[in-house]
Amino acid sequence: MSTHRTPAEEAEGTITVAVAELHGEISGIASAGTPRDHDATRPVELFVLDLIADFHGHSAVS
Repeated sequence: MSTHRTPAEEAEGTITVAVAELHGEISGIASAGTPRDHDATRPVELFVLDLIADFHGHSAVS
């Protein structure tokens, strides 16, 4: 499995978008960044975590 990350600047912080590939196909995406709540208890907020249905139940470890 390989993951490609692209940081992007936002008005109030940074967002990182990751695309996961398994066997040459996109298997999922994730997006995280600076929390939207100014009083957040964690330094990073997970915005998107999506796994393509065809990859549910499959190991990403070769």
